[in-house]
Amino acid sequence: MCVVEVKRDNLQIGFMATPGLEKIAYIEGLDVQSANAVWQVDANKAYPLRGERSDYFGFFAFDVPSPNFIEELMQGTTLNISVIGKAKYAIDVSSARKAFTQFVDCHSKGGATAKAGAAASAAACLDVRDQAQLVFSGRLTQSVFPGPPNYESIDAGDKAETAFLLGLTQPICASGDEFLSSNEEISTIHVYSDDPQTAVELERLADQEVRIVGSEAFGSHTGHHRARLVVHVRSAEPIQLNR
Repeated sequence: MCVVEVKRDNLQIGFMATPGLEKIAYIEGLDVQSANAVWQVDANKAYPLRGERSDYFGFFAFDVPSPNFIEELMQGTTLNISVIGKAKYAIDVSSARKAFTQFVDCHSKGGATAKAGAAASAAACLDVRDQAQLVFSGRLTQSVFPGPPNYESIDAGDKAETAFLLGLTQPICASGDEFLSSNEEISTIHVYSDDPQTAVELERLADQEVRIVGSEAFGSHTGHHRARLVVHVRSAEPIQLNR
């Protein structure tokens, strides 16, 4: 996962992508119900964008407005974001040029191979669009990861984020999502639930062999995602192993 973030007061503005796949932009910390915004680097072309709120993470996600937008940021000094009907923000990006360069380098890795063999192998892979296929078994663990702003070190000030990971009994491949490559083997998935009872059940089942039934699955595309495949859990139960 490739991530770069810049901050302005309580806002975090970032870009995320899986190497070789589509990039997304996001704003975290906006206290609004909707976020249509105009993005502009210095006096360059202005891009009106529609923000979609993530129910899970709470931030607003935007399509990256142009293939060269990250390059504009690398060469610019100020990212201007005008949330329509709300506030205007001017974010200094001049000190983040190295971080944006690293993001571009990260994103370019695997670009030539991300789609290689996808058509040939997709038929044998789990299709995340088919809810009936979203049944997984393995060992469930609970871990703490560094979150925003840098996703690198809790000791250095990054927010601590807890995530549940399921180490699969058998590796899989997955397709049906722009952030997934069907030629990539997946041995661990990130599982979560926004239902309080199910979340408590996941915590109770940590460090056990479990069976997970999902209601939604998608490819990792933000720094909050801790495995290539992310699954929203509908139910979870322990597996009784024969001793």
